[in-house]
Amino acid sequence: MRLCHDHRIKPYLGVLKRHRLDRFLLSHAVDGWSLALDFRVTGTNRERLRLLTMEITERVIGAGGRFYLAKDSVLTPDQTRRAYGDERVGRFLALKKQLDPDGLFASDLSRRALGVGADSR
Repeated sequence: MRLCHDHRIKPYLGVLKRHRLDRFLLSHAVDGWSLALDFRVTGTNRERLRLLTMEITERVIGAGGRFYLAKDSVLTPDQTRRAYGDERVGRFLALKKQLDPDGLFASDLSRRALGVGADSR
């Protein structure tokens, strides 16, 4: 919340949840807590919000945290690999290649956060 204050951006929604570790390959759940923050994007706060989310993302990665990929909108492939590890991301990409050898299925999320189908856009 201090970072939000420093960047002069207030979240309009915050959700704190308790999680237990699960065995899903790219799960956000660790044995601990998650904090979800929603922000309104405007023309006047867009750049400050980008800087804020970059700073929050790096702090989460530095603390060993993960991200709820279905709701995240800022992770890069490098940040995803640092958060989940090369081994997990590699296993996911190998599974994706096995199940979708022609690369027919990709989303904005997979292109942005995993680099999947980046050349198909």
